[in-house]
Amino acid sequence: MAHAALRSVLAGYLTRPPSEVTFVVNDWGKLSVPGGPYFSLAHSDDLAVIAVDPEREVGIDLETGSIGLTRDEVTHVLSPDELADPRERDLAQADLLRLWVRKEAILKSLGKGVAYDPQRVTVGFHSVDFDRWREVSTVDDGARHNFHMLDIRMEGVTCAVARRDHPLTRGSIALRSWSPTSQAF
Repeated sequence: MAHAALRSVLAGYLTRPPSEVTFVVNDWGKLSVPGGPYFSLAHSDDLAVIAVDPEREVGIDLETGSIGLTRDEVTHVLSPDELADPRERDLAQADLLRLWVRKEAILKSLGKGVAYDPQRVTVGFHSVDFDRWREVSTVDDGARHNFHMLDIRMEGVTCAVARRDHPLTRGSIALRSWSPTSQAF
């Protein structure tokens, strides 16, 4: 269902039928459409989210439950800076979930997804702010990559979107529902 929604959304951007949307896969397994737009898809349980950006790489992630990480497992997700932060010791599962969703949105925006080492990305433990893009940087093979990240307000869901280089304008985020019979947003 999520992939049908993705095809439908991209077809609208490309002004062609969903059946004519073609994909290529990069070395890290990320799908893309030749010539754009950039997009990201995430799903958890029966909910899916899609981010589309005509100009830049974008990543989105969501979780509908908890990730249930143990303290030992957390060390495989946190960057050295995050591990050194004294707040790390007092994180609740909800905080770890938010950190993971933010991190995965950035990894997807980088084009590498969870195949990339999450310890190489620092998002920090800042509080939730649904109205403010936050700057995040990472270094990959000597090259610095800048991102802007935003927590998305959705009832009962932890969701974040990340964009390479520049934040979107405030009115650029739209949440819409989709059903296979509507084929429209």
